[in-house]
Amino acid sequence: PDRIALVSALFDREVDAVIAYGESLPPEKALGSMLEYLASIADRTPALASSWRVIPEDHPAYKNSRRMLYDKFRPFYERARASGQFRTDLTLLDLVLVIRLIAIPVSGEDGKSRGIRTLQLLMQGISYQERDEDGADKVR
Repeated sequence: PDRIALVSALFDREVDAVIAYGESLPPEKALGSMLEYLASIADRTPALASSWRVIPEDHPAYKNSRRMLYDKFRPFYERARASGQFRTDLTLLDLVLVIRLIAIPVSGEDGKSRGIRTLQLLMQGISYQERDEDGADKVR
């Protein structure tokens, strides 16, 4: 019926596709691969990522879609955290922030989208880290 309904439906469709993709993967690879999938969507379709901005954050459609995102990503987040893939202080809210950051269509000087590069940098920040005997970070 309107632009907000269209954007919400597109968002829901993309989230459902990402969840289906994650469900097809081994649990230890699912969440990281899902984030890569989302970054590749942002790289391929920056207009779709930008379209989400037409919905005010206090709009019921925005709130419903965000709640749905939390609910659908929660099991993947919990499995990844329990397996030690990510920092112990990583919250579901942090994960949704990462998703939002990689979905922002950021372009470099060459005009190409940088969703995948943004994800690479963010993954280093959220991944579990341990230190070697010299005190240097070892990333799993």
